[in-house]
Amino acid sequence: MPIYLQFANNNTYGLSIITKEQAQQKIKDAKALGGCLDKVQQCRALADQQDPQGVGNNAQVNTQCYAALDTCFGSVIGGLDFAGSKV
Repeated sequence: MPIYLQFANNNTYGLSIITKEQAQQKIKDAKALGGCLDKVQQCRALADQQDPQGVGNNAQVNTQCYAALDTCFGSVIGGLDFAGSKV
């Protein structure tokens, strides 16, 4: 996840879609307790325990993993303000 944020600010196209400060804050948020990376780790741990074959039919695992997806893309990526960018 952090690489998307870094790339949005510093990339080979010379475009800064977000500021360096926005990228740093979102990376900090992603790494925080209860943030994106924490929820992904929780999803993986629960999946290893309750759905080791990766069948995808365990409601508890699916709920936990959806929460991770929602946090990572909803809060981290979706919460960015691209206003003023030329993309």
